[in-house]
Amino acid sequence: MKKVKRFGPMSLAKISAVTYGLLGLIGGVIMFFVLLVSMLVATEDMGAAWIGALAVLILVPIIYGAIGFVTGYISAWIFNKATKWVGGLEVEFED
Repeated sequence: MKKVKRFGPMSLAKISAVTYGLLGLIGGVIMFFVLLVSMLVATEDMGAAWIGALAVLILVPIIYGAIGFVTGYISAWIFNKATKWVGGLEVEFED
């Protein structure tokens, strides 16, 4: 058995940011179409509908990525502190 004793906080933060950003992009695309259709039905102002829908498409992945970065960094920090108290995380690899 090998043990993971430490995660690099910045490394985990970057991976989490990319992962959350991609999930945010998927969610943003879905929200884009839902918002666009609902705004087009509710109003006759096509410009506002497109601006609102595009804002969601752009902002959601950025916000999700930022949240992923912060939570990844904090998670690595907490993990590193916890391993000092209880030891590392045991991982078994297949040869």
